[in-house]
Amino acid sequence: MDSHAFQEAWNNLHREFAESMEPLGRRKDELFTFLSQLSGKLSQLDRLASAAERQRSAILFRRPLTQQGQFQLHCLGEDMAVITHSSRDLQRSKEMAEAQLREVEAEITAARTKLARELSKLRN
Repeated sequence: MDSHAFQEAWNNLHREFAESMEPLGRRKDELFTFLSQLSGKLSQLDRLASAAERQRSAILFRRPLTQQGQFQLHCLGEDMAVITHSSRDLQRSKEMAEAQLREVEAEITAARTKLARELSKLRN
């Protein structure tokens, strides 16, 4: 193979690799951004849950427990149920996004391996 044909084949391989990597890189960035947002929301929910738990403890240790205190406990219980449900949903979403990220990273690794294999063939 002459040097011109070699250079053309080399350029084609790199162009194909770049074209396959562009959407994968973009998807990986999107997933990292999404995961970061989910982590932020989970942290926010954790802070809300902690604040609600502190309020619940303060009400429970107040003596005597008034009707208003019982009502506040009931409201806090409902809030905690919503927070817990939301946290579970966000955690599931995060796990799915992490699985998608692993798939994208596997595709990137496969593309890099393919490029290395094709370049090796080209050199020989």
